[in-house]
Amino acid sequence: SLFFDAFWCSYKDNPLEGHNVIIASFCPQVFGLYVVKLCICLALVGGVQYVDESGTCVRGDCHLLLVGDPVSLPYTY
Repeated sequence: SLFFDAFWCSYKDNPLEGHNVIIASFCPQVFGLYVVKLCICLALVGGVQYVDESGTCVRGDCHLLLVGDPVSLPYTY
């Protein structure tokens, strides 16, 4: 699409900056937690494709396990 091409054309010199813009725009009310947001985006976009009995290409299930509360990491109990 034109928007996709224009977006990546504006970040052709630094594609990681464009990558960071996409991750930052995903769930913007969650501040920080960049790695968690990256993992969720990859789980939503990724997946293994398979062909079912009728010959239709189907996206496989996505699985994501988030363990722990990042807020409690600095504390020791």
